[in-house]
Amino acid sequence: MNLIPQASYIQLALRTKETIFGDLNPADEYSYVYDIADKPTNKCIISTYLNNRANITKEQLEEIEG
Repeated sequence: MNLIPQASYIQLALRTKETIFGDLNPADEYSYVYDIADKPTNKCIISTYLNNRANITKEQLEEIEG
């Protein structure tokens, strides 16, 4: 989500009736996405590959951790 221009996000939000799922990898400490993520009405889920270990192979795990 942090690679989507703010103007594009605004247009998406204006046209969405229910839920927007945003995936972000913080790269810019001054990005507009923090304002969105920090709203009390939004839910922030922090996860890593460790939350998905049941769905990755041993080889994938070794590659990630290597």
